[in-house]
Amino acid sequence: MYSVRSKVVHGDKIRENEEQAAIYLVEYIVPTAERLARGALGKILSTGLANIFNNGERVNKLFDKLLFSNSLADAIFAISR
Repeated sequence: MYSVRSKVVHGDKIRENEEQAAIYLVEYIVPTAERLARGALGKILSTGLANIFNNGERVNKLFDKLLFSNSLADAIFAISR
């Protein structure tokens, strides 16, 4: 996914053959990106992170805590104290 994102952002070809690239995007990349986005959104909503993302300072604190926490739950707990 990251490789394809990078190629799109930098204007590189995903595949030499444009038809093969389109098939690859439709059959693999788009469904995978949708699954990842839905999973991330579900995690944000189920863990209450939506409220954290409304505040830039709390987002920065969360990322700082994530660097040194054993889990997302531990990091969320640490910033909610």
